[in-house]
Amino acid sequence: MDGDLEHTNQVNEHEQGRVCPECAAVRWQDTESDCALSANLYLREHGHLSQTLHTALAGPCLFYPGAGGDIDPALLFANNGAVSTVVYADYIAEYQCGDVFHNFEHPPGPPFGASWKMLETGALRADDFGFATPDAYYPNVSTFGDDQRKNRVDAMEIGAWARFRGRGGQVLSFFYFFTEAIQTYLNLWGLNGRAPLAVVVQNHGLGGLWTRLDGDCLLYAAAKRLPKYLYVGDIGSEPWPGYRRVSKEGINRNSQYRSRRALFRAEAPSPLNPHSPLNVWDGRSESIHSDRYPEFHVFKTTPPTVWRW
Repeated sequence: MDGDLEHTNQVNEHEQGRVCPECAAVRWQDTESDCALSANLYLREHGHLSQTLHTALAGPCLFYPGAGGDIDPALLFANNGAVSTVVYADYIAEYQCGDVFHNFEHPPGPPFGASWKMLETGALRADDFGFATPDAYYPNVSTFGDDQRKNRVDAMEIGAWARFRGRGGQVLSFFYFFTEAIQTYLNLWGLNGRAPLAVVVQNHGLGGLWTRLDGDCLLYAAAKRLPKYLYVGDIGSEPWPGYRRVSKEGINRNSQYRSRRALFRAEAPSPLNPHSPLNVWDGRSESIHSDRYPEFHVFKTTPPTVWRW
């Protein structure tokens, strides 16, 4: 008899702890109403996307300043397994980004076949990389890209990203920054003393550039650690100091003016750039003055203010 009573009490306690479906729905709604962020925004706010982006940049990268809609260098380096991340930057080619991602997945013709399938895509924001404002991606000088950045719905947006899977299962990250290329290089690599594996050097007839990207230029000065390779075009462009050609030229059909390009490799035994003004940077000053590169002071050298990773 006592055992039956004890069993009944246990059942009652168990039943009291259960929640009927209607009550469960109400409780779920109450909890949901307390959350101000969507799942997407929650993951952004808690740094998960920025961690992913930062990890991608730590791998071997191809950087193409002033890329426009030219997908040939991205396909060349990605299809040969040389890089796991492609980074494009162009402050006047925002409208071409969608075509670049599409054409990377569906190349318009030879010599490349379809090798990559897009998995997902999204927007890049300044705070994904630890900066409080998109202005951190522009030097203190007027550029052709100034007007475009003021017309975006998301004021923090600085570009777009996509992830692709290759035929062999490998995953590649593709970032397209709608920002000034040299300041972007500084933010991603220069200020950290790092470097991408390769940089495309192509002036494309200067187009909307405010400064050159070849030879002994400001982009070369921004590279405290030199990339191992340059992919250099033949139209008004020459390699950076200390690089020699290691491949024959080939025509890139999707480049502006169908330029011919060749691969160059750094000759110095050390990857450090002895000419970079960053060698004397104290890590705190907001700009650097250089006798060799008098224009270098226009670049911001302020480290990120909001660390997300």
